[in-house]
Amino acid sequence: LFIEHYEKDQLVLVKNSRIANDLGRKSKARWLGPYAIVRRTKGGSYVIRELNGNISRQGIAATRLMPYISRSSPALQ
Repeated sequence: LFIEHYEKDQLVLVKNSRIANDLGRKSKARWLGPYAIVRRTKGGSYVIRELNGNISRQGIAATRLMPYISRSSPALQ
């Protein structure tokens, strides 16, 4: 499900890399979000924003992103 290129305002999930070495990692969320894509940087990372409008200060690598599919999406029916 990994995509190389995401469009502006597309909803994505971000992989939670902080739980990799945590002892209680089985009960923690592996994916955070959804977030919206703001833009792609020259280096290939993405600037994202929360749904309330807060923009992240650092870019997120494309390998940590996954498209968000809502439960009410017609593709699931």
